Amino acid sequence: MKILRATAIAAVLSTLIAVVGPSTALAYDFPSTNDANQMHGDPYVAETASGAGWVTLAFYNPHSYGAFFEYRVDGHVLTSGTAHSVVDGDVIYPGVGLANSGSSPTYKTFYAYETVEVRLALGAERDTDFDWTTFDVPSPTNCIFDTVNTTMTLTSDCTTTATIFVPDGYTLNGNGHTITALDPTGSHFLGAVIQNAGASMNVVDLTVTANGLANVCDPATPVDTRLRGILLNGASGTIAHNIVVGINQGPSGCQEGNAIEARNAPFDGSGTNPLSVEIAHNVIDDYQKTGIVANGNMTANIHHNQVGDSAIQANLAANGIQLGFGASGSITQNQVDGNQWLGNSDDVATAILVYASGGADVSKNNIRGNAEIGIYVYADNVTVDNNKVFDDGKDSACHLDCTVSYDIGIGSYGDNTLTNNKVRGFDTPYDGLDDLGTNKVVGQPAN
Repeated sequence: MKILRATAIAAVLSTLIAVVGPSTALAYDFPSTNDANQMHGDPYVAETASGAGWVTLAFYNPHSYGAFFEYRVDGHVLTSGTAHSVVDGDVIYPGVGLANSGSSPTYKTFYAYETVEVRLALGAERDTDFDWTTFDVPSPTNCIFDTVNTTMTLTSDCTTTATIFVPDGYTLNGNGHTITALDPTGSHFLGAVIQNAGASMNVVDLTVTANGLANVCDPATPVDTRLRGILLNGASGTIAHNIVVGINQGPSGCQEGNAIEARNAPFDGSGTNPLSVEIAHNVIDDYQKTGIVANGNMTANIHHNQVGDSAIQANLAANGIQLGFGASGSITQNQVDGNQWLGNSDDVATAILVYASGGADVSKNNIRGNAEIGIYVYADNVTVDNNKVFDDGKDSACHLDCTVSYDIGIGSYGDNTLTNNKVRGFDTPYDGLDDLGTNKVVGQPAN
């Protein structure tokens, strides 16, 4: 199987454009069809597999000369770009270039809601050109988007039984509407509700929720199908002004159900050229494992979010916001409700967790509710400054038959700087801090 490489495509396209002749008439009369080409042993494309929201196509060029197959997704028409040298008045679309491929096809998987179209109008021969040929994509959703340039705007509330993939470089504008994840008939929902299909994605003004999902634990490997609300997987982007609520599988102990997650390998701090991620001004509640997660090779700016507590605290140790596993960045000016782990194992739940990060700024956050640990830092080079960590309500979490319990305001376990923080209501206001310095322990408010 050949793997499609962006550099190879560019090289083939450059060669093919160089050999085509001058522009044809405005109404180009395509001399062939995809079916005819396949019948006669000429360049063609064939569907090899499909599922809800995706289709895999095989591109063939049995000849020694070059051919370039253009494609478009869901009928998206380009209004600007490089002028087409064969189809007058049109532009060149992205495509798959094959030169001297023989009988070995190149495979490409497309993520779409309705259709993928392919045409052949660039290459060394004109006799085998064919017009847009449509391949239908099984739809997992009744969501309808109005797409203009690189912004896809949701037109109404809708449901989906599979991941909605956002094309590379696009912005999904929810326009104030809601996407609800449901289990498909005879199966259960797999993966994220919203996910990038390329190297970048933005999601704004969208409500994402789930309803009645089956309590089934999903694997991280070989294919990661764990539940998330919005996922940036190996991609940069901005997730802002969204509402993400109810991303859970009911009374589940499965380690999934993150409301918003950004992840990028490697996860050991050895990465270079980190991605840039911003997660801001979102409202999050009733998640399963974590409200906001940023793990791996990235710089994440997490600010001005309102993060409630997990709906599943009796079944797993949850966290409000997590930055870790090599990620660096900032967690600032968020309002976060704490979590308690109500099970019997020696785990701990938090409001903010910084774990094995590459350095971070945790400042000006307001933590409320009832957390086992308000801010838990297990890392070095972290600044924790000017946070209000207030514990309210009855502490009911104890572990190992109540031989172990946690009630810590700020725990710092590494070479970190803590300044100007205020802690109230915890049995242990600060742990891992020898001298309070400018940090304070404040009393309960007067009745």
